[in-house]
Amino acid sequence: MDSPESTPGGLPVRPLKLRQAPLGWVFGHWLAWHGPNTDGIGRLTYTTTRFCVAQRKLSSCSMPVIVETPAQGEAFGPGMFIRASTQSVLPVGHHWDALLFQPGTQDTLIDAISFVEGQSVEMIAGVRQVHPGQREPIFSPQLAQPATGGEYELHVRVISAQSTILDTSGPIGVVWKPDPWGTAYVQSLAATSTVQGGFTETDRTTINASLTAVTSALPLTTSLPGVANVGLEQLQKGPPVDFLSEGENLLLTGRSSITRASGGTGVYAYGGRWSIESAPPGLGKLDGQAVLYEQRIAQFLVIKNRLGGGQYASDLVDSHYDNGEITWPVPFPVRIDFDILPGVTVRWRWLLFLGQ
Repeated sequence: MDSPESTPGGLPVRPLKLRQAPLGWVFGHWLAWHGPNTDGIGRLTYTTTRFCVAQRKLSSCSMPVIVETPAQGEAFGPGMFIRASTQSVLPVGHHWDALLFQPGTQDTLIDAISFVEGQSVEMIAGVRQVHPGQREPIFSPQLAQPATGGEYELHVRVISAQSTILDTSGPIGVVWKPDPWGTAYVQSLAATSTVQGGFTETDRTTINASLTAVTSALPLTTSLPGVANVGLEQLQKGPPVDFLSEGENLLLTGRSSITRASGGTGVYAYGGRWSIESAPPGLGKLDGQAVLYEQRIAQFLVIKNRLGGGQYASDLVDSHYDNGEITWPVPFPVRIDFDILPGVTVRWRWLLFLGQ
């Protein structure tokens, strides 16, 4: 045992021994991000992972956003205050936001944003705060709003400069009950805002001109009058097959050609659909969801005219199945040549564009 030493005044003093501070005193050390997770409304989020050293063990710590205003069950609406804070050490460039959702949906009814950095925030529903003292409206009270008394969930978040969610609150249940004074405040911001935006008549003219430049009229191939406007790229494929319906049908056997003359062309249709009407017994086939025959059942050639004269086959189909279809873009063919396996009868149905 060490003997005490004496000070000049004669008071005994023991030697000072330094001991290592317990590791359990170290909390809140930020190490890494952790995610993804989902928050209380099913949205994909990223939450922080902090590691506490306690009892000489690593353990995960949670630093949620604490919402002071509004409280659970309180009325909420445009112009009302949202006050929240977090104990997290926040990086430079973060901002706060608050989103109001109807439970079970991800449709935002109203939000609030503050770019003023800090571990606490005071936001106003329907307002964006860019700098201290500078606020802009982000909500239009003039638009249709849900009925008063609806129940909603408020979520307050801290967002990094890389749009990562740093911290978030749990859902705060509030009741949609706009306050006349709060609504009037947001309206006053909209009336005095210097932010430029909105859909102008010039925008409308530009969009209509662009639409005209990239659309073309496809003629309907039924008795209905008129045309249907489609994108220019659709001219390379014809109308979507979902828009085609079956018209007249023919029974095909042997080798020949078919037409559907109308509108100055040999084939006034956008395609054809076929199926076996009858076949001789013993015809080799492999059963399945679609019956596959060993021999070619039908062959179809789509014949079109060349601009400089002559004709060419734009499409060739060799079918070993019991049914099928073919479509073509404009210009319309002049005829469809076919060859059916001897002993087989095929029913052909024209595909017509109804424009509906």
